[in-house]
Amino acid sequence: MFKPILTERDTAKLYHRMLPPDIRQYLNGRGIPDTIIDRQLLGWNGKSITIPVFGHDGHEVLTFRLAKSPKDTSDSPKILSEPGTWAELYGWETLAREPHRVVICEGEFDRLVLEANGIPAVTSTAGAHVFLPHWAKHFERIPRVYICFDRDPAGHDGMEKVRRILPQATIVELPAERQGRHHRLLRPSRKEHRRLRLADRSG
Repeated sequence: MFKPILTERDTAKLYHRMLPPDIRQYLNGRGIPDTIIDRQLLGWNGKSITIPVFGHDGHEVLTFRLAKSPKDTSDSPKILSEPGTWAELYGWETLAREPHRVVICEGEFDRLVLEANGIPAVTSTAGAHVFLPHWAKHFERIPRVYICFDRDPAGHDGMEKVRRILPQATIVELPAERQGRHHRLLRPSRKEHRRLRLADRSG
């Protein structure tokens, strides 16, 4: 008797059902509400927080990103890709909706926090320095594109690299007081919302 073959989406749903209450609470504390957790099928594989990367239709799961447990105090990377996978854009389903504006940010959790606050966002799954040129065509029908990475050398270099690929994009820097804290996924402040609104008007 053949065992049913699980698709990546089936696996994502299984991990989502396994998400412990304390990990859900941890994500809530980082600005990611239950509605986003459930919509994005964030889950738990017994060791790491699983983040499914959806395709353009918002249904197919292309791959997973694996975020370390908040209880893991080692020096290991905070988030990894599955072995043998490639760079993807986390947020294809957002681009497929062709929103009026979109923010290219640095990190999967940053993207989810922005989405939770009504700001369409995407990010590369391969870090600040990887933004593939063939992704550019998917931004052509979006009137306003913003780039907002961490206020550190890697973030600045990454933003300039993205803008070379997307010259129509506008760089929006976080306020100086957020330097060193943005990677902790604080909720966007009123000032940050205001910066985006002002960029909208001036673009």
